[in-house]
Amino acid sequence: RYIVAFRGIVDGEGALVEASPGFEALRDGGASDDDIIESRRAHFEGMFSTLEAAGVERDDLQIAWDFTTASRANNTSAMLHIRDDAFEAYPDGVPYTIEVITNTPMDGMACRLEITFDMPLYMTGGETGELLNLGEDGLPEQNGTYPYAAAMFVPLGAQSGPAPLVAVGHGQLGAKEQVFGYRELWANDDQALIAFGLDHKGFSSDDVPTVVDAILGGDMSAFRAIPERMHQGHLNFLMAMRTLSREAELESSPFSQTLGSEDCGGASADGTRRYYFGGSQGGILGASIMALNLDIERGLLAVPGQSYNLLLNRSGNFDEYAGQLYNVYGWNALHMQMNLALIQGLWDRAEPTGYSRYIRTDRFPGTPAHEVLIQVSKADHQVTNLGAHIMARDIGGVVNLAPLIRPVWGIEEKSGLHTGSAMLEIDFGNPDPPITNIPHWGDTMDDPHGRATELAALGPVLLEFYATGQVENPCNGPCDQDDLIGN
Repeated sequence: RYIVAFRGIVDGEGALVEASPGFEALRDGGASDDDIIESRRAHFEGMFSTLEAAGVERDDLQIAWDFTTASRANNTSAMLHIRDDAFEAYPDGVPYTIEVITNTPMDGMACRLEITFDMPLYMTGGETGELLNLGEDGLPEQNGTYPYAAAMFVPLGAQSGPAPLVAVGHGQLGAKEQVFGYRELWANDDQALIAFGLDHKGFSSDDVPTVVDAILGGDMSAFRAIPERMHQGHLNFLMAMRTLSREAELESSPFSQTLGSEDCGGASADGTRRYYFGGSQGGILGASIMALNLDIERGLLAVPGQSYNLLLNRSGNFDEYAGQLYNVYGWNALHMQMNLALIQGLWDRAEPTGYSRYIRTDRFPGTPAHEVLIQVSKADHQVTNLGAHIMARDIGGVVNLAPLIRPVWGIEEKSGLHTGSAMLEIDFGNPDPPITNIPHWGDTMDDPHGRATELAALGPVLLEFYATGQVENPCNGPCDQDDLIGN
């Protein structure tokens, strides 16, 4: 809690500035016909007492107010407790079942697997809309288990030798099956990757009804169900990688046996090589997952950003939700900002604003160091570049890979080969983004949000970063349309 107090402020003529009528009534105990002023008297009396104890007399005050900020413990204690409690109970992973899906052939794929994990549940129920199951100490308690599934792409290259494991995060309100959209990367000729996608529970396709109810219900506090369930979603990512990486090292495990079967053509996984890949929402929430991860030390955060209350107004995707919020709470932009700021206090406990600064330094207890590659598409229509730059600065030690498309304040420029976390900005020729708090309504060019996959050299850069932790800008000058596949 912080108190801000002003005294001795003078105007241009050297005269003391008078307190406002409302503050004067609170300070001096005078009458007021303002219900809001009357409702705040007890609070301000406590504040004045605190100031007087610090030697600041109330009679000298011209204006004063107080505010609070969230501590690290406030934002992260529930999620850390869930992680540590679950990993103590299941140090080698959780029970699971495997199903081979045979009716969806894809280029470069040896087999497709559906893996259902019996995850420890820390919610009041397993479906959307449930809340954290809190014990008497205020921390989440395990509430049995619940089945959560992963979709896995096993490439043909995994038949030639053990392939690394990659956990994949999906886009906005998406689903685990989006992992198959990146199959050209997983089936790369130089290094095949066994990739599995999970739902970001709390903000996945099955959470859409909860999101809509929170927006239209007239009670913004109902929004807590979204970030609270995101805690379970984060745990699912952590526990799935722990389970599969340990099982991959056991020839007799159901996972290894299934990979080595005729269905998968004798494939195998290397449980010692473990990475994260997330784009858009998967890049955003991936920062939280990387800060918490006990098994993954390197990850890609593609077109990410933070915090959500900053990202939403600047995203073209927010239009359909913004209209509904305005209809419920009135067409007042200040009311919109207040609502977004209020729910951000809930979101901080799950999204990267509460976690990204702990990815590399000041790490959580018992947590290894992590390195991330942040890929930014200039003038992104869906996730503002401003949010990505904030994330990079918050993580700390992230360099901006040269040749640059622009300098970014607070982020060091680095040429050539770099070992560690880095940001790679790509320019597809779009005009500069608006400097105001709006999306790219006036930009008629293609949205560059998902176009990084068109860069011929980006795949090898990512694979090198995964394998060695080293990265460099693959473009001869700023990445632009001349570097695209086919040009």
